[in-house]
Amino acid sequence: MACAVVAVSAQARPLPSIEIEVELDPATHKFSAVAEVRPETTDFRFVLHESLTITAASSNHRPLRVMPAGRDGALRNWRVSLPAAGSLRLSYSGTLPALDRALDHRDVLRRLMPMTASEGSFLPSGGGWYPQPGALFTYQLSLSVPASQRALVAGRLAAESLPDTPTGRYQASFEFADPADGIDLMAGPWEVREKLAPRA
Repeated sequence: MACAVVAVSAQARPLPSIEIEVELDPATHKFSAVAEVRPETTDFRFVLHESLTITAASSNHRPLRVMPAGRDGALRNWRVSLPAAGSLRLSYSGTLPALDRALDHRDVLRRLMPMTASEGSFLPSGGGWYPQPGALFTYQLSLSVPASQRALVAGRLAAESLPDTPTGRYQASFEFADPADGIDLMAGPWEVREKLAPRA
């Protein structure tokens, strides 16, 4: 009976999660984000791209110290100790690398870092542009890009706000409630159309 109770409790435990607000300007490559992370362990280790600087970290409105923990190429490893049942609020920003126009189809199959340009931006899941809360996790992501750009990630479009003026910003929010192993963000000067397929 005890084993059954333990098994049920383990299955009922919620997945790690992240709520993240992203502001991206592809023309200048400027990126900023605020993430609320609920990781799977209080000894939280994560990576960020070397172009991104942590500006604030806290849990329950109390400042936390995030410690460097080595690096792997262009990715920096970080470590922070969280209180029990605590979440991490992390603010970070920087200037992301420009789009590498020399990439071909073979390069796309390899590990890519974040790349930004007015013609198109790609922030791959393994590029260190967000702190991954666990091997599998759920997420909510809100993004803001200039009026001429559109951006998206996988998930349900929960909200969308179109710019009123050429100097305004496009804003959208996405939710992904199923277990995910990463987040890919794409942005570009696109015209987005939606087609609803009839149900069988």
